[in-house]
Amino acid sequence: MLTVLSIIFGVLLIAGGVSCLVLPELTFMTLGYIIGVVMILDGIGMIIAWFQRDRRRKGNGWVLAGGIISLLLGITLIGNGFMQLAMNTFIIYMVIAWLLILGILRIILAFQTRAAYKELQKVDKNATLGRNWWIALILGILMVVAAIACLTSEYGEIIVAHTIGILMGIGVIITGVDMIHFGTTAWMIDD
Repeated sequence: MLTVLSIIFGVLLIAGGVSCLVLPELTFMTLGYIIGVVMILDGIGMIIAWFQRDRRRKGNGWVLAGGIISLLLGITLIGNGFMQLAMNTFIIYMVIAWLLILGILRIILAFQTRAAYKELQKVDKNATLGRNWWIALILGILMVVAAIACLTSEYGEIIVAHTIGILMGIGVIITGVDMIHFGTTAWMIDD
């Protein structure tokens, strides 16, 4: 039965992933709602865990408090469209900040690798370790330029939202394929 459910869920996930790829902006716009659902499920799980531990007199009040807070914040996020929009906007700017910071760090790493390569060449003229430091430099520069373009372009937020929607779709499709693989593999093992 588990194998059949795994295959069915895998097919549904692939269909959902394809719809994410077709409508990436809509996928991104539902992200705040999805985060709210996850917070609610997390809160319920923490509250249940607290009650199970409390029966054995091992309950921790912080677990219960965390569960209640997650539950309340999740309900607030699901019930308030403005909060969902704020969450989505926050995610966009976090992705841009992540891209900018990683780009800067990659540029720094490229120059450190170049310096180490020069030092290594003093010892061994045939050294190849670090020879392609310029690749990291180019990638870092591209990441910084992309982040700045997203911040300054009037379409930057839309591009980031579109990209996140596409990446979510790809992730959901991969998960669906994995579930189908699990279902078919478990089915073969059961025989």
